[in-house]
Amino acid sequence: MVMDDNLDDLEREQEILLRKLAAFQARIQALGRPNGEVPHYSEIERPAHEIGRRLSQLVQEEAMADQARKADSRAECPDCGRSCPLDFKTRTIQSTDGPVEMREPFGHCPRCQRDFFPSA
Repeated sequence: MVMDDNLDDLEREQEILLRKLAAFQARIQALGRPNGEVPHYSEIERPAHEIGRRLSQLVQEEAMADQARKADSRAECPDCGRSCPLDFKTRTIQSTDGPVEMREPFGHCPRCQRDFFPSA
């Protein structure tokens, strides 16, 4: 299947990038230790979790940006049903892994003089 092959390729590339990121982070940690001092395991684990949370935030932002790119440019007013243009505003939401920026669609109905936020 073409889709599966593409997914397999992407997953292989992802693994390569994650391993490069891990090696990069290990180098950063090593530079922060004086004279090659052996760190306590928690000093290795804590930055690993921090980079995992940051990666999670970036993945969430990218996934939401992708949804915003695919969103309709118009939506019906929930009161009168008139088709209204949509615009986007950026807001920060609090995810499990920290703050995430998202673009949220909103419309304004000139007939009803109200703003609305269309659901997906």
